[in-house]
Amino acid sequence: MGFKSRRGAGRGDERDQQERGRTLAEDRSRLEICLERLHDADRNVLCAESEVAELYLRKESFAAEAVGQVEQRESWRERKAQFAGDVQRLRAKIRKLETKLHAKDLAAGEVRYERTTLADRLREDYGIELADL
Repeated sequence: MGFKSRRGAGRGDERDQQERGRTLAEDRSRLEICLERLHDADRNVLCAESEVAELYLRKESFAAEAVGQVEQRESWRERKAQFAGDVQRLRAKIRKLETKLHAKDLAAGEVRYERTTLADRLREDYGIELADL
């Protein structure tokens, strides 16, 4: 019995060793899979960091562009205000000129009236036609 048990023990050791070998192979396989996943995760992290950096640069570019747009808008507002002031001054000048023109029209009307009155008097009092002269 001692011999059989040794043989049985030998087979058991052999099975244990085979089992340990399979476990070790499975563990190595799992380790390789984990390492692959780790490398994939590292690549994904690097890609994500690259994308974040690119997006940050785009954000900065958009921010700079927005600042430029705001400055341009302010410049346009200043020009608009300037033009509005110019328009007000021109309108005031036009009103002044219209007032002067109206006054001159009135004066011209008075001169025409006086001329007509004078021509009528010359015709009535002296028989002189102003148009003939």
